[in-house]
Amino acid sequence: MIADIDITGVGGYVLDEPTKKYISKKIGRLDRMVTRHARKTINASVKIEEVNRDNGNKYEVEVIINVPDHVIKA
Repeated sequence: MIADIDITGVGGYVLDEPTKKYISKKIGRLDRMVTRHARKTINASVKIEEVNRDNGNKYEVEVIINVPDHVIKA
């Protein structure tokens, strides 16, 4: 599991503990995709913003994962 996960709310959005736990669980499982020696150096940053758009999108989430020699953004 990815140990260093920074989860923050943007624009005044405050995260509750169940949401943080859910995000940690889902993002933490991504370590299966990298080699064992690279797992020690992975860190992730998750930013959540509440937007409430007309088309039904309530949140925008940005995930940045730093792996050795690469940065993955989603």
